[in-house]
Amino acid sequence: MKNRILGTTALVAAAVSPFAALAQTADPVSAQADVAQVDEIIVTGSYRRSLEEAVDIKRKTIGFSDSIVATDVANFPEQNLAEALQRIPGVTIERNKGLGGRVSVRGLPSEFTFVTINDLATASGSGGRDVELDIFASEIIQQVTVQKSPRASDEEGGIAGSVDISTARPFDYAGQELVGSVEGAYNSISEEIDPKVSFLASNTWGDWGALASFSTARRTNRTDSNSGINFRPLFRFLEAGGTREQQAIDVLERDAGVIVQDPNDRNETGRLIFQDKVGDRAYLNTQDQWGATLSLQYKPSSTFDLSFDAMLGGYDTTEDEYDAAAYSASSRSTLETIHEYDDTTLADFGMVVLRDVSYTATQHEMLSKERINETQYSQFGTELNWRGDDWKLHALAGYSGAEKTLDYANLKHVAYAPSRTRWTERGGETIPSDNPATIDMYDAPDRYLFEAYETTYEAINDDKYAAQVDYTKYLSLDFLPALTSVQFGARYTDKNKERQYGQLNIQGPGPGDSSYVNTRTLADSELTPIGDLVPGGDYRVKDLTWSQVSNDYARRTFRYAGFSTPFDPGQYYEVSEQVASLYAMADLNFEIASVPVSVNGGARYVDTSITSSGYHQVQNPNGSTGYTREPVSSDGGYDKV
Repeated sequence: MKNRILGTTALVAAAVSPFAALAQTADPVSAQADVAQVDEIIVTGSYRRSLEEAVDIKRKTIGFSDSIVATDVANFPEQNLAEALQRIPGVTIERNKGLGGRVSVRGLPSEFTFVTINDLATASGSGGRDVELDIFASEIIQQVTVQKSPRASDEEGGIAGSVDISTARPFDYAGQELVGSVEGAYNSISEEIDPKVSFLASNTWGDWGALASFSTARRTNRTDSNSGINFRPLFRFLEAGGTREQQAIDVLERDAGVIVQDPNDRNETGRLIFQDKVGDRAYLNTQDQWGATLSLQYKPSSTFDLSFDAMLGGYDTTEDEYDAAAYSASSRSTLETIHEYDDTTLADFGMVVLRDVSYTATQHEMLSKERINETQYSQFGTELNWRGDDWKLHALAGYSGAEKTLDYANLKHVAYAPSRTRWTERGGETIPSDNPATIDMYDAPDRYLFEAYETTYEAINDDKYAAQVDYTKYLSLDFLPALTSVQFGARYTDKNKERQYGQLNIQGPGPGDSSYVNTRTLADSELTPIGDLVPGGDYRVKDLTWSQVSNDYARRTFRYAGFSTPFDPGQYYEVSEQVASLYAMADLNFEIASVPVSVNGGARYVDTSITSSGYHQVQNPNGSTGYTREPVSSDGGYDKV
């Protein structure tokens, strides 16, 4: 649950004004005189103005489009761009940890949506064609338009539609502008206050103008859950062979009256269901986001405009996850005692559900997981708009780049022991069984043996260069009055995306050392109660506590001096793509039965070339498998109208 604490200048003014009006006392006659002198009252407000501008954009655009406009900094309606775009018809978003990330238009996958910032193709750390919009701070964005109808001047790659993002420029405001906002959100579970600060400063000096904006925000989310509840068919045991299989058959007949005719007949054994996994989890997700823009603009007249725009940003997330889990269906286990079963609820399907069972060798795990994702984004571009009496020239060029790293670690300790797993009104739980060798999975650190400290590391680099120039001629032809303008242009984009990935399991105090395996116990590490591992106190799902290794301790202890996760050549790829296009368009405006009609038509020629690179698997002279010394490339391409 979150309680939002919001404080801005606009809200303060709105709160003060009504009370000031109530406190006034005036002579009725003079009040009437004042009223008589007022001819018109104009109410202005940034929210209403934003709606009006969004409607104007939709009205002027030929085709299907929707826009969201924020006339002031921090007035964008949601925490990030994806969250805001879900308000638009035909747009759906993909969520991660409660926040929108990717956008889908018209039901198509997100990689078919083309995204631009100030008309430049946008880089992202996604590893594919889709763009992760959660990396952009919404407070520094002025306008977003979703274009659902294609135009000849659009770039390749937006079969679903395009998302056009615009940042503010100094001449968007009348003279000097200084706006700031401070917000705070309180999370009652983590007991943390998440701050959000943003400001915009803009001014013009004659023909020149400058604007700078900045935003920073933190979001903290703690989640406690009875996690990973999983039911599965009993053929896990009934096809195990040997004593495990026979004991499962005997226990089913003895405790549940179920006689297995053929343990290899899955139509029979697949109708016998047991609870495979039970776990308790607490995790803390911390998101730090910042963004900044700089715009320099030269505008000597209403017909000439030259601007330079820069946008920088970062989005870092850290997730600490602590799991205590029990897997009944371990490779060593089988049924020991069935305490309770349900053969009535699903009797029409011939199914029996084992609700409460003791197992001979449950696999208990203590997992300390850490995920650190860091994304840095930058974009630089310049744009020219020059207009004459009956023509317009538009040109732009720029660069967009993103670097993303994903650092993952999982410290895993395992204990095999008899235990009892059951389903209750509070969910699944694992408790000690009647077997003398049983353990309390939450309080037996000396029984958990070190298995591995698993690490993975992924690095993604995305670079895009783009340039475009187009010329529009406005027409007034007596023989074809419906034709109001023609437009010709060219666009070039150079894209490059590179991805590297590697993994390494640490099993000892140095490289290649496995001395920790099955010798080091959980008790040999520094343990911290779950209520202290994540802010907010005790575990909330049920009256339960346990201790685990903190991720900070694991990183300090198990990442030996000189540690690094080696990249795997088999996981490497690089894709370069160059797209050149020529296009021509025409706008027609006419009436049909007194109804105004606007039509945009055009043609586009596209020439696309792609180079894919990666290491190729080869056989070494000694018979082992390896990879080529250098990446192997493959070229492809197409051209079409």
